[in-house]
Amino acid sequence: MRVKKIRKISGLGIFRDFSWGENLPEFTDFNLIYGWNYSGKTTLSRIFDSLGKTELISQLGGTFEVLDGEDNTLHSASVTDPQNCSVFNRDFIERNFRQEHNAPAVFIVGDDAAKIRDRISTLEARKVSVNRADTKYTGEKADWERRVNDGLKRDAARAIGELVSERSFRRPDLDRMLEKIKGSLDDYLLEEVEFDALKATASSSDEFTEHNSFTIPNVDISSLVEKVGDLLGQTASNNAIERIKDDAALEAWVRTGRDFHSPGDECAFCGNEIQDDRFDQLKGHFSTEYEALVKSVQEKAAALRAMEIKAGLPESAQLIHSVREDYSETIYPISDFLESAHEVIPLLVAALEGKVSSIETSQKLPETVSDALANVTAYEYADQHKKIDDLLKIHNEQIGDMEATRQDAKSKLKKHSAARFYRENNIAAEEEKCVEIVANQARARRVRAAIDAQIQEKEDEIKEHSVAVAKLNDLIAILLTGSNISAVQLSESEFEFQRGTEPAVNLSDGERTAIAFAYFLLTLEDGGNDLGNTLVFVDDPISSLDSNHIYAVFALIIDRLKGQCKQLFISTHNYEFLNLLKDEALNNKRNFKAGCAGFLAQRSHDDQGESFAELVEMPKALRKFKSEYQFLFSLLHQLVISTDTTLHEAYTSPTVLRKFLETYLGFRKPVAGRWSDKLDLLLDVEAERTEVAKFADDASHLQSLKQAVEHSEFIASAKGIVKKVMDALEHKDNTHYEGLKTATED
Repeated sequence: MRVKKIRKISGLGIFRDFSWGENLPEFTDFNLIYGWNYSGKTTLSRIFDSLGKTELISQLGGTFEVLDGEDNTLHSASVTDPQNCSVFNRDFIERNFRQEHNAPAVFIVGDDAAKIRDRISTLEARKVSVNRADTKYTGEKADWERRVNDGLKRDAARAIGELVSERSFRRPDLDRMLEKIKGSLDDYLLEEVEFDALKATASSSDEFTEHNSFTIPNVDISSLVEKVGDLLGQTASNNAIERIKDDAALEAWVRTGRDFHSPGDECAFCGNEIQDDRFDQLKGHFSTEYEALVKSVQEKAAALRAMEIKAGLPESAQLIHSVREDYSETIYPISDFLESAHEVIPLLVAALEGKVSSIETSQKLPETVSDALANVTAYEYADQHKKIDDLLKIHNEQIGDMEATRQDAKSKLKKHSAARFYRENNIAAEEEKCVEIVANQARARRVRAAIDAQIQEKEDEIKEHSVAVAKLNDLIAILLTGSNISAVQLSESEFEFQRGTEPAVNLSDGERTAIAFAYFLLTLEDGGNDLGNTLVFVDDPISSLDSNHIYAVFALIIDRLKGQCKQLFISTHNYEFLNLLKDEALNNKRNFKAGCAGFLAQRSHDDQGESFAELVEMPKALRKFKSEYQFLFSLLHQLVISTDTTLHEAYTSPTVLRKFLETYLGFRKPVAGRWSDKLDLLLDVEAERTEVAKFADDASHLQSLKQAVEHSEFIASAKGIVKKVMDALEHKDNTHYEGLKTATED
């Protein structure tokens, strides 16, 4: 049987009223269906399952119409003859695993076992000698463990734990750390000063405060000295009275007394009348230039006395240990400048005071000023300011989360100590010895395993296991490598799954899926069925399996089903699995090859906000991108630039945005924690971070669009929030943003 299309689906699961679109391509030989969870993929598989098991039609709760390869319409209400359809989905798993260990089996009896007994005896003899070699290497490995792991590494781990006050730090912790750092030890070794600072920080219980402002004196001492020198060298042009000019004290006394008298007054000292010509003589002596010079000298002296040359800088002890040394070195030139300046200023004041007493004498700067000036260290004000500002910012950042700063200091101390231990004890050489021992031991065990495999092979022949069980075990070994799970014959009608030699109780969902899929592949051969005439639908065969098993499932599908069955349908929500399938179905231009088709199962919403499923052609973007991350970005970018955003696009945007941010932020900040706690990498404003987190988390879990429909601004709001994130990404990580744009452009 072949199926061209599903004409209609009504009231079946999330498919409420689906009709095959005019532009939707027909099903072909190899059909891929991608869709997120709850998009209708399993419902599609149940339609095909009911074609092969007509008794299931009544359980569907809806109706469908299928157009077959002969253009006949098969209606769910009239299908009576089972079609050759085999479906793997969650229903198949439940049907075949009603009990944890048992499932039906088919028997084929083998040959007599007597003829292989001698071969088993020979293999057992070889195994004895291999066991002796294994015992030898096991002893060497134990000696190495005692000397290195239980000796050197244990002692080193204890010392590191004591250094950082972490008693829980043990040898396994040291091993994990060494694995990370041994490739670049020099990157983790610390200078003594840095080590001491980090040690002080790690053990510090001090409380620090932020320092956001400071001042640095910006005084040109050389200019001050030059100006004072100029004043000292000046004299006043006047008609000097020799007796007064030659006696500085007398000159000062007369100048002061003159202000208390006028011509014709009686002298307050001698009682005689002061003659006009005497006042004229004094006026000539104390000229305007004279008084101006005296005033300039006195004002300069007063200004220098009032000058405060100091720096508004925190003390080194007020800063966190990690920046103290650099800070002390940075402010040293300033301190040196202040000390010298404080020595020069008093000398200048004294020189000016002496000048006032001898105003008509041209003087030079004292040698003491020149000597002190030689010690004034010049420095670049702007450079010092930036260095201090940078150090204070580091201080503020580190005390902002002191516990994180301490933990960072401890981490660096541990890595330093681990690197020093690794180098000083030549652990690299020790590890090479261990690798050689383990390799020898592994070689012996591989030989023994090969012997055991041969013995087991012969034992299996003796036990005459059924062909079905043997084939099932082959598939399980492929799908569950390393699980040690196998099927063991119990009776003519059932077999048991064992883990080693014990019943495999509590099979995980992934193990159940893998075993069920292996069993499904065997059922395709059951009773001589012609696989070439069978329609096969496989729904999410990698559900609950980790990425290591995806390739095994893919390989089995391609090897056993693609091109072997009449028609193949595969549906999945896993993008990694889809990529593998697309590589088989697409050509280099990302178009489907002949005989291959792709579809997208998606949830859409009507005008009332109720969800429904629809099947559409796989979008070009989905075919193009190798990662779901690129696909998600393309959806968000299209939403932002679109001029006609639909309600469906807006409604799905929270989920798309959350999945995109989880991936991006997890890559940018690969530490434990909620994705929303890392939004500060993109958004600076707390309110915007809260808005985005609320939108992506709450809105992405809505079960209907009732709230969105009632809120007329929902589309604009959704588009605005997504735009904030896209704009932030473009601004904060432009290279990444432009790379995504380039990768997702048509």
